Amino acid sequence: MIVKAGEEVTVSVPLAIAGVADDATWWLEDELGAVVVEETAASSVSYAPGVQNLTIDGSFNTLAAGSLTGYRLVRVRFRSLADFEGSRGVELGYGIVASQELEVQVNSFMVYNEAMALAASLSGLTGFLAADRSARITALADAWWTLVGLRYRLPCSDRQDRIIDFPGQESGRLVDYSAAELAQLDARFLACLKRAQLVEAEARLTTPADRLRREGITFSKIGETSQSFRPGMPLDLAISRRTLGELRGYVMVAPRFGRTG
Repeated sequence: MIVKAGEEVTVSVPLAIAGVADDATWWLEDELGAVVVEETAASSVSYAPGVQNLTIDGSFNTLAAGSLTGYRLVRVRFRSLADFEGSRGVELGYGIVASQELEVQVNSFMVYNEAMALAASLSGLTGFLAADRSARITALADAWWTLVGLRYRLPCSDRQDRIIDFPGQESGRLVDYSAAELAQLDARFLACLKRAQLVEAEARLTTPADRLRREGITFSKIGETSQSFRPGMPLDLAISRRTLGELRGYVMVAPRFGRTG
């Protein structure tokens, strides 16, 4: 079961017997095994053969700062002297996801709705638009992680509002920027980053020829269609050529060379 962060959850704990648990207890653990809710008595909890419903308040289903996913494990211990001896323990887990699966400067330059709105205004995103929501989010997050690892020369504006570069004004890696710091950067640079993220997500949802070449494939045939590639490895820039074009003037390219054969 997957729930949104902050939502109340009702879990159905399977039971094998009927009776009254006069001293039933339950507690809640997170994905690291830390106790979220200490062992708590649930006196006089009536149950029937089959299931026992237990409600977990939404305040216990929050995520750690910067996390997009989490996990909770409900542990229940039943003691019933009338029906059986000893303890009966059952447990049930559920996953937690963030309300926004794309979060600025956690795994994206923009939230999902903004990405979809921007995608509608760009051409050549057929693979992205044809993919399901989960695949789009994965591709966008993957693209973001690559883009924030690149180095950029940040633009500044003079009095005529012309974009210029100053020697030595390098951003380092954008992954070190918070969402608030990112928002303070030049609007045109941010627009390029968002377009680049979408374009790179498209590249990761398809299989362009240069990716086949990087994988060492020199001939490909699907049905009646075949294509051959020149020998040798292409220049590996970590991002697609179209993505590089979106970042032209900002990204500091450092090609990676390798030996073949």
